Amino acid sequence: MKLSDLFEYSSANPFVGIVSAIDLRVREAGAAAHASSHTSIFISSLKSQVQTLLKFLQSGKDWNVPEQKLRSQLHAALPEIMKHVSAALVSIASGSIKSAHDHLMSARKTAVKRSHLTFGDIE
Repeated sequence: MKLSDLFEYSSANPFVGIVSAIDLRVREAGAAAHASSHTSIFISSLKSQVQTLLKFLQSGKDWNVPEQKLRSQLHAALPEIMKHVSAALVSIASGSIKSAHDHLMSARKTAVKRSHLTFGDIE
């Protein structure tokens, strides 16, 4: 699948964009957890990225989703996803990158479950 195809499909189903955005942060959290040097740089970057993710999710209530059923699924899922992302942000602020990674994975699992789509697993 080409990147342009992913974005086109993402515009039809907002869960694709949400899971993709969370995946990027999960990978960043994994890199930060395994960094032995420059940890403060990784933490600062991760915190900024997770804040951006949270703003992206908060804007979800204003997204134009034409299909009524998909729109209602999105609005039902967003609070739970945002709860996990907010918890990840708190974990980052307290210096617990592993916990932040776990919260982001929970957000991803929630988004995947609510989407009724199949996504590949990430670690």
